[in-house]
Amino acid sequence: MGLFGFAPASALQLRVLHYSAESPSIASGANIASFNIGNALGAWLGGFLISEKLGYVSPLWGATGITAISLLVLFIAQRDKSRLQ
Repeated sequence: MGLFGFAPASALQLRVLHYSAESPSIASGANIASFNIGNALGAWLGGFLISEKLGYVSPLWGATGITAISLLVLFIAQRDKSRLQ
């Protein structure tokens, strides 16, 4: 859990700071805020799926869906980045 959950945070923070040299404090705060929003939404989604009587495995499927959406956003961002360069 620590490897997959917490290790990417420092790499993402470094990437955010690389692209926000003019205002690193605001970018850093926004980055950490997005992690907190993600934690809250993930907990809410897991609780919602269980409360809908979909079983205790349903949060895993919800997390898989969130991960798939995140990867889609990443691929779109990478494609747009390469177009701009």
